[in-house]
Amino acid sequence: MKKKVVIIFLTLVLIISGKFLFQKWYFNSDRIHERREEIWNERISNYKYVEYIPIVFQQDELIDARDLLSKTHVQNVIHVLKFYNEEFKVQNGKLLVSSKIDRKTLWNYTTKANDSVWLAEHQIGK
Repeated sequence: MKKKVVIIFLTLVLIISGKFLFQKWYFNSDRIHERREEIWNERISNYKYVEYIPIVFQQDELIDARDLLSKTHVQNVIHVLKFYNEEFKVQNGKLLVSSKIDRKTLWNYTTKANDSVWLAEHQIGK
């Protein structure tokens, strides 16, 4: 009788501890995977740049205006980006801006880059 009780007790302990260990492993492995994916996506977005294309507002929509792209315009956009501490880089003669900047903000920056008064009033501290 005593032997049966010990065997039943040990069996229950093994089942309960096995279930506990499985749940702990299973849920932690999911969290680890999600965290790795989160870190990876953050790294990609932190270092991802897109080519700058001027954006204008016409006929109730934002459209690309590649014809505005000139060396002077690019210098003005760089001035605006520096003023707002945005991430950008110039690579192979092209201005690349952070992919985190949305179209409305780029339209705002394009408008400010074309506004000589704004550029004169908002000098960058050196």
